[in-house]
Amino acid sequence: MRNKTDEFMEYAAERYMNHIKHLERNINVALASVASARNKLDIAGVSYECHVRGSCMDSAIPDGLSKLEVALNEAETELQGYNEEMEQAKKAIRALDNELYRCVLKCRYILDLNWCHTAKALGYSESHAKSLRRPALIALYPYIPEEWKTNLPNAEIRDSIVLSD
Repeated sequence: MRNKTDEFMEYAAERYMNHIKHLERNINVALASVASARNKLDIAGVSYECHVRGSCMDSAIPDGLSKLEVALNEAETELQGYNEEMEQAKKAIRALDNELYRCVLKCRYILDLNWCHTAKALGYSESHAKSLRRPALIALYPYIPEEWKTNLPNAEIRDSIVLSD
């Protein structure tokens, strides 16, 4: 039987872990931005994206390099945040006593494996691996950052109040 407290803890922990899972995508976007800015420069640092009259050599070097610098700075900022949040998530997972729970959470949210690959990594059937997700998230709840325990959008706060009644 599912109680409302467990449902809330599972929900909050899952929101947090989904956030962690999507962090890598943000890093990939930032790195793609750097690669795009770099690819628009040739070896001499000249940008060839000019499509206006006049010479592309006029201000292309400083413009191309400044775009690359902006992309690099944004990527560095993303990477710093990513590293801090990933370390915090890994620390929370390591705090769990249950090895199976640690493995399920790491496979699904850190490594972003699908259920088939998660089950293979655990040596269980897919349905059994899926059944471990809920208790693993509930066990993780005490270790997630406080802001993920209480910081819910208004509609979710209203729903959680209903859940606790």
